[in-house]
Amino acid sequence: MTGPGGKTATRSGSTTKTDEGVAHEATYTGAGGQSVNTSGSTTRQGNTVSSQGSVTGPGGKTATRSGSTTKTDEGMAHEATYTGAGGQSVNTSGSATRQGNTVSSQG
Repeated sequence: MTGPGGKTATRSGSTTKTDEGVAHEATYTGAGGQSVNTSGSTTRQGNTVSSQGSVTGPGGKTATRSGSTTKTDEGMAHEATYTGAGGQSVNTSGSATRQGNTVSSQG
């Protein structure tokens, strides 16, 4: 990726199919040479897709995400927890429904 100022950042990574779903990892390197590493996995059981992942910054601090999306009779529902390197968490949740050509969401 090249930004408006001509500085370039790169991404190198892979996604692998597993027996349970998929696993992925990537390294993002900024124009100044610092890197961020990401990894995670996604699995499916019935109508629910669960995913978890982490990102580790140049200073070695790691933040994580764990969540799921479930197909419902009305549409879908999702929830996730994001945990920072200091251990504090943020929870998110929401849903989406469809009527005709209109999708409505809340969270």
